[in-house]
Amino acid sequence: MMAEVMANIQHTPEKSYYYNTKIIGDVLKMQQLLNNHILGDILVLKGVNAYYGKNLDDVYFSFKEAYKNFSEGKTTRYWIKKNLLEENIQYTFTVLGIYKTGYDLSFLPVECRQPLALFENEQFKASGIQRTSDLHLNLPLI
Repeated sequence: MMAEVMANIQHTPEKSYYYNTKIIGDVLKMQQLLNNHILGDILVLKGVNAYYGKNLDDVYFSFKEAYKNFSEGKTTRYWIKKNLLEENIQYTFTVLGIYKTGYDLSFLPVECRQPLALFENEQFKASGIQRTSDLHLNLPLI
């Protein structure tokens, strides 16, 4: 199911936003039962999907909870996932204006609490292996 959502986000992110939202909700319900330590990955996927739907609250809260999850080391390769998530946070929070809206950013390290400069934002490319087709966001490592 997550692979299907990732494929949708890579090819038709805006068009498949509502469908992906439903699937991600179902996956989150299953995760509560299974508790197999992929909650952070699911939340990253939810946040990336929310970015393409321009849903600021879902971007913020999904990435915040994923960041907490990765920071606690509750998943495999958490240090890599946390770094890739920081890229997603800086890009999406800059583009969507989240830095200016009063959301609490205290969960982030100081270097991630500032928006990207305009030049950086225009030239930005995510550094992960699995990325969105526009190359701006990292997808979960699953």
